[in-house]
Amino acid sequence: MTNRLLNAGNLGLLVQLCGVHGRLVRVWREGAPVHPSILAQYRVLIKALALDQCGGVIPAARADNRFAKISAVARGRGIP
Repeated sequence: MTNRLLNAGNLGLLVQLCGVHGRLVRVWREGAPVHPSILAQYRVLIKALALDQCGGVIPAARADNRFAKISAVARGRGIP
């Protein structure tokens, strides 16, 4: 990988992640409920491989209140 997140040291984690993912897919296809411990293990493996940060940038919080104009108009009209 170009970002060097996958190496010989964590290759076993990737194998475990693929196994857990396959089990989750099988359970979901059967329509059975997933045990929370399996989901927790899946999330731990995702974080251990730093895959939870892939796929985009978390948007910054907005400092302004986009509803400020609406609430000001509503208060002016006597609407609480």
